[in-house]
Amino acid sequence: MNSYFFLSGINDHRNGTAYLKGDPWSISDLLTQAQSIDTWTPVVFNVQVGQLCDYQPNDVVGCRLVSDRLKGVLEESKGKADVLQWLPANVTDAKGHAWPYWVLHFPGNFDVLNKTKTTFIRGTDHVIKPCLDRNLIENHRVFTYPNSTLVLIVSRDVKQTTNKVGCTGLEFSEALTA
Repeated sequence: MNSYFFLSGINDHRNGTAYLKGDPWSISDLLTQAQSIDTWTPVVFNVQVGQLCDYQPNDVVGCRLVSDRLKGVLEESKGKADVLQWLPANVTDAKGHAWPYWVLHFPGNFDVLNKTKTTFIRGTDHVIKPCLDRNLIENHRVFTYPNSTLVLIVSRDVKQTTNKVGCTGLEFSEALTA
């Protein structure tokens, strides 16, 4: 049986925060919708202090900003049921060098939660404590659940591959499944 993990950014003072050139809310609304984004202009972020990493902290709600290296791992490792959309971005480091990055977007909602074991805010579909349904996640390796803005879930093999290739800025915590 495969284990699943929440992938998040590691809290490391050495990693800089990428600030969007322009209004962060301008793309935040797009990224929190579970539909394909057809009109996208590549966005530019700046990091003034600190280093770049593969899962780059940034100032945009709902923005999963990833390097070419991490994009390659996630794209190659995705499961049969996973649908990922890659939106181009650039991150300029403190020395002024621009690096290609990608915004990972999930254009659909997938029913992956165990409804009886997940804790929701009463009367809503907003998740407090998620529990993944083993039967529903069988063909997923890189995914999220409905109404989540920053949640990124990966299977054990994806986690191991990110470690093997040396991806930086990542932290994993095991996801509850039933």
